[in-house]
Amino acid sequence: MQVQVIQCMEQDEKLIVSGEDFSVVYDKITGHFMQVCYQNTEFWSDEGEQFFRAPTGIDEGQRQNNGQQNYAAYWRQAGLDRLVKQVEQVEVLRGERVV
Repeated sequence: MQVQVIQCMEQDEKLIVSGEDFSVVYDKITGHFMQVCYQNTEFWSDEGEQFFRAPTGIDEGQRQNNGQQNYAAYWRQAGLDRLVKQVEQVEVLRGERVV
C-alpha cells in the first residue's frame, strides 16, 4: 500500500490541506469549508455552509403517545435547525502519519 503525502499550508486566515488527488480549503476564522476538491472536481465552494441533521419524515409525522407535538417541532424549539458555529481554536499538529 502506497502512503499518500499530505501537505498542510497555513495562510493568514486559511488552512489548506492537500494530497495527490484532493484539496480542502478551511477558513480558520469562520470555521467554514471554503472549497473541497477531489480528482480535479470541485465538490464544495461556499463560504456559508451549514451542516445539521434535518428532521426526517418520521420526525415530522410521529406524535408522542399523549398527542403532543411531533419530534420535529421539539427539534426546532430547541434551535437545532439554526445552530451557530463558533471557532475557539485551530491547531495544526504535524506528525509522520495521518490515519
